[in-house]
Amino acid sequence: MPPHCSACTATSISVFAILPTRLPWWNQEQWISRNSSVRRVESGAVDFTELERAARAAGIWPGVASFLLIVSDYMEQYRGSGLNLPGAVKDAAALGGNKIYTRGRFLRVPVMPYGARLYTRQLRETAFRGDVPATLRLSLLPPLASAAAVAFKVTGSDKGIW
Repeated sequence: MPPHCSACTATSISVFAILPTRLPWWNQEQWISRNSSVRRVESGAVDFTELERAARAAGIWPGVASFLLIVSDYMEQYRGSGLNLPGAVKDAAALGGNKIYTRGRFLRVPVMPYGARLYTRQLRETAFRGDVPATLRLSLLPPLASAAAVAFKVTGSDKGIW
């Protein structure tokens, strides 16, 4: 049974179950062959220790780890084997491919709780680092997202919102 997405009216359905059959624009072989993240990880070009260090310093390590796990989950679903990710990446990931869903032509991460947790962590880490300009920029996201949601409800179009 797919989990319910509390941030939207639709029910989250595993993107793996619907992409090949319901979205004609989705070409999994093309995505796999063109995905530079897959190529870099599989070639051994990614220094996971350095990636973790840099991402932790920026307060985005759980988001980076989640991205890598989502890509790995896609690979597992469509190719039969995921990426060879270190345990630290899997442990730090806030979510995997089973938590994202599609709406329109976009892959979506449920705002509650995943998006909010990732945002809050980045904002907190940035503030604790003392980076005032970045903290102020990040603090603009909630009111901008609210304005975008209102504009979408009024106009019915997401064009020009972001």
